[in-house]
Amino acid sequence: MHRDIKPQNILISGKDVVKIVDFGLARSRETVTLTQSNVFMGTAYYISPEQAESGRSADTRSDLYSVATVLFEMLTGNPPFEGETAVDIVIKHMNEKVPSICRQRPDLPVEVDIFMQKAMAKAPADRYATPQEFIAALDQLQERIQAMPPGKRVSGPGYEQKPGPVGPVISPAAPPKQARIVVISTGQQIPLTGELMVVGRQDPILGIFPEINLADKTVGRRHAYLRNQQGAFTVEDLNALNKTRLNGITLTPHEERTLKDGDILRFGSVEVRFELR
Repeated sequence: MHRDIKPQNILISGKDVVKIVDFGLARSRETVTLTQSNVFMGTAYYISPEQAESGRSADTRSDLYSVATVLFEMLTGNPPFEGETAVDIVIKHMNEKVPSICRQRPDLPVEVDIFMQKAMAKAPADRYATPQEFIAALDQLQERIQAMPPGKRVSGPGYEQKPGPVGPVISPAAPPKQARIVVISTGQQIPLTGELMVVGRQDPILGIFPEINLADKTVGRRHAYLRNQQGAFTVEDLNALNKTRLNGITLTPHEERTLKDGDILRFGSVEVRFELR
């Protein structure tokens, strides 16, 4: 048993061989769930309910739960549960229903949702019992996806089939516009150069390093996404505690909204102006 499955501990070689590293927690069978500094051993985003509650009772099914949370993040771009502190996140793992992955990725077949609900069941007895059973279920999912019509087949964790407003398509002949956000209170200019950028607050302890770091406590660690879709920019709130607002309107979590030049975004108490020129 590993006890600390998370993306940082998963390596892929040039031959597409997946390796799990850092067995530090696995060697300590007497590990408790909290350190003296109240930082959870086993990153909170990927910890199973039983490991959080009583680390000694966790078994292989706990690792499989963690693998499922990693798969969830691979497919959606964000972990299944988020919060302002590690304790907030773990409480959600223990008490809240697993979010519907198909709501965030409607291009996925419903069987993926069924798989996630079972793989991340609260009670270990309700999950896949062994790695072999887990892998067999994944193989069945792969067969289901491959059997989908070519136009509906899932090709990757992108968002091009996600419903919602779509910005204008910029002519290839037009000179590319430069996008940035300007922090209104300070005048700081932050260029938007990526295709998918997390707006948030850096937290080295939890291993969170957002592309756009707003150093304000009212900003969530993973507050929102900014996306560049061929020159059209969108914003998506990630169910942040202090919400995301666009021109004064509170955004519905996980719903993309198109941005236009001059729009005012508010992340927590930080206001920024979107510029596309």
